[in-house]
Formats: sequence, C-alpha cells, structure tokens
Amino acid sequence: MKRTSLLIAAAVVLIVIASSVDVAAQCAMCKATVTENVISGKGKGQGLNSGILYLMAFPYIIASVIGYFWYRAYKKKQHTTLSK
Repeated sequence: MKRTSLLIAAAVVLIVIASSVDVAAQCAMCKATVTENVISGKGKGQGLNSGILYLMAFPYIIASVIGYFWYRAYKKKQHTTLSK
C-alpha cells in the first residue's frame, strides 16, 4: 500500500515537471504580446492583466472556503467531544 502511494506520488510529480516546460514557454509569448499592445496604445494589455488576476484569485478563494469548512467541522467535532 505504501509502495503504491509512493509510486503514484512520483508519477504525479513527474507529470507536473514534464508539463511545466510547455507552460513556461507561453509566458514569453504573453509578455511579448502585452508589451507590444501597451507600446502601441491598445488596451488589450490591461485586459490580459485583469484576466491573470482573476485566474490567480480562484485558488485562494477555493482554499479559503475549504479551510473554513474544515475549521468549522473541527470545532464542531471538538465541541461534541468536550460535551460528552
């Protein structure tokens, strides 16, 4: 069981590392596009920056919601344990 979990974790890490190469290649493209649009006076750069901030906020929101429910369940469990 422990060996299987270790193999699965190693496979996930390898997949993430292998796929990050493609992701890093896109950053240079986006930067060049935004720089060109800002220099030429087009407003697409601001829209792209807003989109990045929008996408960046969701993991934090999801983690906060999960953390809140986890904390609430922990407190509820602790309260019922103390009352017995």
